[in-house]
Amino acid sequence: MSLVLGIDEAGKGPVVGSMFVAGVVIREDRVQALRKLGVKNSKLLTKHMRNVMFNIVKTYAEKIYVREVKPEVIDKTNINNVLLGEFLNIIKDALEEFYGKIKLIIIDLPSISPSKVKQAIMLLGFRGNIVVEHFADKKYAAVSAASIVAKTYREKHIGELKKIYGDFGSGYPSDVKTVSWIKDFYRKEGYLPPIVRKSWKTIRKIAPTEYVEKKKKKR
Repeated sequence: MSLVLGIDEAGKGPVVGSMFVAGVVIREDRVQALRKLGVKNSKLLTKHMRNVMFNIVKTYAEKIYVREVKPEVIDKTNINNVLLGEFLNIIKDALEEFYGKIKLIIIDLPSISPSKVKQAIMLLGFRGNIVVEHFADKKYAAVSAASIVAKTYREKHIGELKKIYGDFGSGYPSDVKTVSWIKDFYRKEGYLPPIVRKSWKTIRKIAPTEYVEKKKKKR
């Protein structure tokens, strides 16, 4: 039985909330069935259809892995390094659980060198095929499945945060509602809650005393 591991993330860009990284392990002979059932890049699906597809993915997958990366972790270092670390954590877990059965790993590429990602995976002892591509979530059903899982977890997370903090919109810095919510919170309280990523440039402009400057990498 040959298995495929698809990996993707949701919530890399927002200024509010956690990022989620998901890995989906699926049998190679079931990949096309996912596509025929309508599994595609999560951004191309309505929220209702994402929930439908999420249940399909759960049914067809051998295993689903989800990693949550909280704002305070993102604020400490380069987000691409965080992502690579979470990719590797998922891959380690999957390789341990399905020893020798995973023959293909496909990752939707963030702003990291593909060769760097591949080299890091090979250092884990993986000797199968590795595909690291931009827009892999549109091209490969296993990665589309991972994108649906990550997005579903992110949306549930945002829903829970809104119960506590009120409606802050999408959480993206381009969202006027989100920016307005941050400004209002900062003006009223004099600080920002832990759900806000304080290293984003948006914060430097509207809540300068809360802004966290990341340490620059040593050359």
